[in-house]
Amino acid sequence: MSAERRQVYGSRWFHGVLKIVPLVILMMLASLMPESMPAFGPPPNAGGLNAGGLLENKLSGKCIDVAGSPGTANGAWLQLWDCEFGSPSTTDQRWTFTSDGFIQNVLSGRCIDVLGSHGTANGTRLQLYDCDFGNPSTTDQRWTFIATTYSVSGRVADGSNVGIAGVTISGGPGHTATTDGNGNYTMSGLTGGAYTLVPSEAGYVFSPPSRAVSGPPDATGQDFTAIAASAWCYVPVVLR
Repeated sequence: MSAERRQVYGSRWFHGVLKIVPLVILMMLASLMPESMPAFGPPPNAGGLNAGGLLENKLSGKCIDVAGSPGTANGAWLQLWDCEFGSPSTTDQRWTFTSDGFIQNVLSGRCIDVLGSHGTANGTRLQLYDCDFGNPSTTDQRWTFIATTYSVSGRVADGSNVGIAGVTISGGPGHTATTDGNGNYTMSGLTGGAYTLVPSEAGYVFSPPSRAVSGPPDATGQDFTAIAASAWCYVPVVLR
């Protein structure tokens, strides 16, 4: 092979290696990644906040608004106002929920802030202010959503811990659950507050006869023991 041909061949080989090496490095890095990465983003039921949505009050139908036309300055108060659904590009009512819990205004780039340093007292007003991203452990600008509904769950079993299927658990009008083949049940969609759980099934009595629960958060371990009615003994009393 001539020196010229060896030079051309060597050049092609070298450039081929340059194309392959980055791919090999990427494959090696991918093999070091965990199978599942932590999920970031807004909490469950955060609605359109991750896409820049409006925060609408359920009672009034009005939205969280920044005082001003539009409100973008540090220290601008937050208030309730008619929702500006028709002005998505100019309204100061659009917010986004960041991965670390800040609620950031789309128009100004500033965040919902508690007045004071740091604002923690009842009655403290909320305002718009520069986002305090650099102090996540001490800032008063981080928020989380707390569910307004909760669920209760448990199991119904006999004295030998064998699950009883088909037992109805009632939590009041519109709230019932039925045990599955293993005796497990879950009652979901309970609005915040207190409920009394009462089990029922023909041929059984239950211990305890009822359980009081309240939430949120979810209430687990709300178990009952089913006792066959035939296991109860009745002693006749003869009056003389």
